[in-house]
Amino acid sequence: CIHLLHRCLGHINFKMLTQTVKLSEGVKLKKCNKYLNCNVCSQEKSKVTPANRMNGFKTTEPLEVIFADLIGPMKPSLGGACYILSILDHYSRHRFCYLLKN
Repeated sequence: CIHLLHRCLGHINFKMLTQTVKLSEGVKLKKCNKYLNCNVCSQEKSKVTPANRMNGFKTTEPLEVIFADLIGPMKPSLGGACYILSILDHYSRHRFCYLLKN
């Protein structure tokens, strides 16, 4: 099921995951009738400050200003992670997410 692959690949978004599976040779997924929703991803999105509200900062290069959020504890992932560390680079808007066991 696509939900298991989503969790195993670190909560990659479902659209990108579906495209990756279509472009991969020999990868087949069983049909899944579940609604494509992930509690971990929903919690992550609900606590993030939207990028358009960060106008108080003017940055001129990557990593000049970063924002970090620690989310959890939550139900352990398949690998045993109970927390998510989310780091956002203000300049590039690139987000790094790390699954943490403790």
